[in-house]
Amino acid sequence: MKNIGVEVAPEHAFGRQFLEGVAAYAATKNEWRLCSVPHNRTNRALLSQLDGLILRLMGPSGNQIENAAHGIGLPVVDIYGERPRAGVAQIHGDYEALGRIAADFFVSRGFSNFGWCGIDGLVFSDETHAHYRKSLAAKGLEIQSYRCPKDLAEKIVYTVPDRIPDARTLRKWLRSLPKPIAVFCCNDHRAYQVMNIALNEGFDVPHDIAILGVDNDTMICAYAQVPLSSIDPDAERIGFSAARLLHALVERRAVRRMHRPMLVPPKGIVERKSTAHIPIDPPWLSSVLMEIETNLSNGIAPCDIVRASGLSATSVERTFRGKLGVSVIDYITRKRMERAKQLLKTTSLLTKEIAFACGYRSSQYFCRAFKSYYGKSPKSQALG
Repeated sequence: MKNIGVEVAPEHAFGRQFLEGVAAYAATKNEWRLCSVPHNRTNRALLSQLDGLILRLMGPSGNQIENAAHGIGLPVVDIYGERPRAGVAQIHGDYEALGRIAADFFVSRGFSNFGWCGIDGLVFSDETHAHYRKSLAAKGLEIQSYRCPKDLAEKIVYTVPDRIPDARTLRKWLRSLPKPIAVFCCNDHRAYQVMNIALNEGFDVPHDIAILGVDNDTMICAYAQVPLSSIDPDAERIGFSAARLLHALVERRAVRRMHRPMLVPPKGIVERKSTAHIPIDPPWLSSVLMEIETNLSNGIAPCDIVRASGLSATSVERTFRGKLGVSVIDYITRKRMERAKQLLKTTSLLTKEIAFACGYRSSQYFCRAFKSYYGKSPKSQALG
């Protein structure tokens, strides 16, 4: 029997889903016994009873654990990635992809003002912030950033979201931002806090401030005053992959040495009301674009857009081409294809179900349309 230590951090969705991924892999190994390991209280006596360890090596306690594990030759997988560590394998989310996805999403929505709210000194926050800034800079765009001091990190991350220790400075920052603005937050906890302060200040979410988080924590996102959009980092896959990597180390099929971290890409954005706004003039165009977003599955057509605008078909078509560079039907098709691509990547839905979700009543017609648009079939897209 192999005793596998796993740090338990179920305070947030990421931790819970990560543990599910580890458990899913452990279920395939009858000789594995999972043991709960509390962070900051791990000692040499406990480590000596283990055959492998998965946890976050962070701060002084992380250094102590690393040294103790190294001293007894214990295989370790680090899911935090604070710094490269000789003899320790690392695996975590793809922060570059997180930053790029958020930047591309907000730019595609037509925003020209961008904000970031994170926590200074935490790797996942600092790295995502850096790549978000870099992705926007590549498009000639800048961001206005707010990062709370590192000494407040634990109070923000490990307490209930309604307690905001930096509320005064966060409120001042939100007031100073140009509106409308798209604000990307390091996690859902922080996004929830930004939303509460914004609403208390009288700002409209998402028309004044559109907010996007990370983790897709349903208990936070779905029950917020305005349901929060969030990037799903695929924590379960990170957990499964971490366990698989540790298994290779335990069985000595992988060499324990310093190497680049393994990165797990996020699933994508789960859209909710906090980002349901497209800041574009005239106002009726913004409204009909959101009408398209919310009614793709209903088979929305150009005639529906004309009816919703209250204008003539000629005026609507002229505005679409002038503002968006495409016809109404081409814009609808693009949105259908983008949604289909996302569903193929992030879900296990059948092709027929995806076709219906994108407004196609025939899976055969959907497959032809998808291949014509992307140059490959939905099945190839899902596998690729």
